[in-house]
Amino acid sequence: PPEMLRRLKALEREFGRRPGKRWATRVLDLDIALWSGGRWRSRALRIPHPELARRGFVLQPLAAVAPRWRVMGPVTVGHLSQRLARGTPRG
Repeated sequence: PPEMLRRLKALEREFGRRPGKRWATRVLDLDIALWSGGRWRSRALRIPHPELARRGFVLQPLAAVAPRWRVMGPVTVGHLSQRLARGTPRG
């Protein structure tokens, strides 16, 4: 994950994103929401993404291709997507 994050941040810079403007408007915003290795935590990166359960723009397409992908124990991407659709993202 750290190498992937470095590559994603390099792509963002190529598209004009500059350091220090965390919430500024940008053409490209790349994050790692999940990965097949399970959980990951460091100073710079948390997987699953801490806001995954609240991000329909991530969950809906992910649920379309991998609804049974387990995110947290028995909780799957499909479960999170359904919870968000019902208005109960944290369950």
